[in-house]
Amino acid sequence: MDDIINFRKKFFSSDSSFKVKDQKIDECVADFYRKEIESTGRQYIDSAYVRSIIGAVVSWVRGDYKCCFFTGGVGLGKTAMLKAIIKLFDMARDPINIPPLKCRALVYYDATELCEKYVTSEDARYESFNCKLLVIDDLGCEPEVSVSFGNKKKPINEILVARYASRLPTIISSNLTPEESAERYGNRVADRVNETFQFIESPPHQS
Repeated sequence: MDDIINFRKKFFSSDSSFKVKDQKIDECVADFYRKEIESTGRQYIDSAYVRSIIGAVVSWVRGDYKCCFFTGGVGLGKTAMLKAIIKLFDMARDPINIPPLKCRALVYYDATELCEKYVTSEDARYESFNCKLLVIDDLGCEPEVSVSFGNKKKPINEILVARYASRLPTIISSNLTPEESAERYGNRVADRVNETFQFIESPPHQS
């Protein structure tokens, strides 16, 4: 847990290259989120519910939760919030080297793309296990089983179990409910997700 908190804190510490510049973290998240919503041509609507979601994200950034799982139906702003979080960390991230492969500190994948690369790229597989922050968008849209050299694999199951063992933070967005996720990925993964993830329901009518 200390490693997770320290990883986040370094982006917001006084000696970090990341500078908030007269804005609180919650204001930065709200600003990035608003811009992501508006970039899709939709109107950003401020509300107490939206502010509560932003507050939950800020709590994660500050280390109150190990991982975040954004859930809700199609078009409710989950991807916009993921991109807002990425922009925060992207202002300070640099590639880091973990021999023998280069491993980025922050890695973003659509779930389908992640599964495809997991079975075809050693670098992508290594990154998914070892990056400091893994962001997975649209979980549940990927094939349940991927085939590599005739071997059937369940990339998402393997990745989440590995990151749980390493206590590395992960952010997920999905149209699946927690119950549907448990049914799709099995009890072993569900137990680890329930233990380490903060579930955040996306606000309605946002993106």
